[in-house]
Amino acid sequence: MGNKARFAVLTDLHYFSPSLTDGGRAYQLRSGSDQKCLLESGAIIDKAFTMLAGDETIDSVLICGDITDDGETVCHEEMVEKLRFLNKYKNVYVITATHDRCTDGNAKTYFGDEYQHLEDTADADDMYKYYRKFGIDQAISTYKTHLGLYSYVVKLCDGFRLLGLNDDSNGVNGSGYSPEHMQWIVEQLQQAKKEGDRVVAMQHHVVLGHYVPFLTGMGICCRDREWVAETFASNGVEALFVGHSHFQNITEYTAENGNRLVQANIGSLVGHPGPIFKVNIDDDYISMNTEYVKEFTFEGKTYNTEYLYEHSKGVVANLLNAAASGDVDEFVARCGAMGIRNEKLPKFYFLIKKLARYITTVNVGSFAKTVNRLTFGKGIDKTAAKQIADKKVIDIAYEIFLNLFDGGINAHKKGTPTYTVVSDFISIPGKIVNKLGFVPDNVKSILTEITELVHLLMDDNIDNNYYRARCTKLIEK
Repeated sequence: MGNKARFAVLTDLHYFSPSLTDGGRAYQLRSGSDQKCLLESGAIIDKAFTMLAGDETIDSVLICGDITDDGETVCHEEMVEKLRFLNKYKNVYVITATHDRCTDGNAKTYFGDEYQHLEDTADADDMYKYYRKFGIDQAISTYKTHLGLYSYVVKLCDGFRLLGLNDDSNGVNGSGYSPEHMQWIVEQLQQAKKEGDRVVAMQHHVVLGHYVPFLTGMGICCRDREWVAETFASNGVEALFVGHSHFQNITEYTAENGNRLVQANIGSLVGHPGPIFKVNIDDDYISMNTEYVKEFTFEGKTYNTEYLYEHSKGVVANLLNAAASGDVDEFVARCGAMGIRNEKLPKFYFLIKKLARYITTVNVGSFAKTVNRLTFGKGIDKTAAKQIADKKVIDIAYEIFLNLFDGGINAHKKGTPTYTVVSDFISIPGKIVNKLGFVPDNVKSILTEITELVHLLMDDNIDNNYYRARCTKLIEK
């Protein structure tokens, strides 16, 4: 019997201390524009840590950055206590990321109707002070970046090493690795191979672009990702665990020398659906499976997964409901909370309200009839629309949107009425522009990518919550 690696991976905990808000209007606007549950984050983390502490199927817990919401000192101090609890039962390995240092200056408190910028935030030296006991102190080797942040290598278990990588900056134009940093990584991989150890890695930003370039190009991926992927895979990284996007996605990459890299982009623990990613690797197979925080207790009340679903849905629903309500001030406030600030919004509110009311109330049957009248009966399959005629269009949209975060729990397989109706509808713009000779190629490309994305979110060929494959033999015996 060979060696086995058994561990869990969490990411994007975004812990937010209750001391930073009174839960008033300012916080409600902030919370209502975020996929994450902020005030409830501590309760969700505590539940996850309790689950993991008693889990006899794992030996270690990996955490891939954005431990706090915006680098608030009080959040770090309270979060370290939670990590100490878990570390009594499991080996805990942590890397930090940009939110842990408040790189955007966005740390705030929320009391009453107003927010205030918070000055008491952590820096690189604080990252070392708070989290050195969860990886750096156990390291075989460390690398200090130009920002004063650390990457490290630890012996995860017999036969396996973990690369805990800080990819906050490549020193030039974004996240990633400088040539010197990558040289150190390669040296560590070569040393691991020389000593007969296999390697898994974690970093915060995505390396293997997934879904479509339309999303990949939005800052989700680290810079020079093709170089990073090839270097990691060709030098023996078998599995890479990342966060940042809050998406749940499993992607493969095959290097030029035939080595396979499996990347698991894991969703935020404190957003729908509360994922805990578990990994088991032996001589023959690498297996990954997602479990969930199915319930947690906050302020004396128990909440379940439906609460996480509704909260994440609120990113869109709160704005649409405000638009449909007839309350222009509420709509403008909700837009502002999402960073949409335009003094002309009130002037167009009467149109926005009508559109929002239609979107939030129309069912598939009525919607399909309208579309088919406009397309002379060639828009949406009538039989499929009739089968789900009473279902609200907006509920289907929410399901598809949230599949980004839950990896396809609510997938609609090809051939189902929902898949057929949605596929027919999203293909209409592409058909129109293809008939128009003057439409720029970049517009056609964007429409194609959006169409591909929706298809993937409805019926992805890879199960983004479960993975099992034979291991690529990377170590010469």
